Amino acid sequence: MVPFLNGKLRLATGPLTLAAACGSPILPVFTVRENEGTFLVQVEAPIEAGLNQDRKWREARMAEAYARRLESWVRNYPGQWLG
Repeated sequence: MVPFLNGKLRLATGPLTLAAACGSPILPVFTVRENEGTFLVQVEAPIEAGLNQDRKWREARMAEAYARRLESWVRNYPGQWLG
């Protein structure tokens, strides 16, 4: 669970565990439906895992970074957030 908006968000940790173990970045991908019925798929800048800290610490930081990015998408497209 990570801080999200005014509460907490539960994220799948498998991708974060793998990325943190390998020192690989996570590519955040967000998809929303536009008003005209088309879809916007946005691949954002990587969230780096880093190798300077404990793996669990890296996982937690990556989850928090993802949640912060997700917040802006939820604020911009609130009707499409099902979580």
